[in-house]
Amino acid sequence: MSVGEESPSSAAQRRWETLAARVAQMREAIPYVTANTELLESRRSQIAEAAYAAFCANGFRSTSVSDVAGLAGMDKRTLYDYVGDKPDLLYLVFLHFLPDQVKRMGSALRDRDDPVMQLQRMGRAHLRFLAEYPGLGLLYYREMRYLHREQIRDLLWLIGETITLYRTAIERGAAAGLIVTDDAHVAARVFAAGLDMPSLTAWDLASSDPKIVEREILRFALDGLRAR
Repeated sequence: MSVGEESPSSAAQRRWETLAARVAQMREAIPYVTANTELLESRRSQIAEAAYAAFCANGFRSTSVSDVAGLAGMDKRTLYDYVGDKPDLLYLVFLHFLPDQVKRMGSALRDRDDPVMQLQRMGRAHLRFLAEYPGLGLLYYREMRYLHREQIRDLLWLIGETITLYRTAIERGAAAGLIVTDDAHVAARVFAAGLDMPSLTAWDLASSDPKIVEREILRFALDGLRAR
């Protein structure tokens, strides 16, 4: 890292702060009727977790607002105090979970590491997040089309923040001669897609050691980028 250049961890923290502020604006745009901010956030967390469970189990189209309300421990009428319509429920799921993925990836960075190790750390955080929420990948690839147009735009930007973290590390690695790529943005998308694959294809890995699974996926994803 050259003198005066922002460190990887500082850049990630700055991006996270920008993201958090923008996500707060997105959440504010979802209709609600309560003036109690603390209650609003608490109830929306309940609703997001219930909606995640319901949509993962049955899909967006086969899940009713009443289904989500019941899982959240409230009636349908009360739920509508915190969202405007059914697509808002799916949007709220993404705004509840995806910022945490970006935060975990950025927090995994260590300035002393070379870019390849930084990719490995972020990739590990990515895999562990999806292991914790295994249905999330399928939700945003399969169900995103049911969101309102502006919500889809917001979600694509949010997903793009994970790509930016990878792209930045790949660019640094290429500059240092540690990584070979003709297009860092494309490479970042391919890298992220490889990590998403177990979630998207519902691999049956129940009998496998999670650490070995993680190691094999990262080895495969990183080997295509390393300079020989």
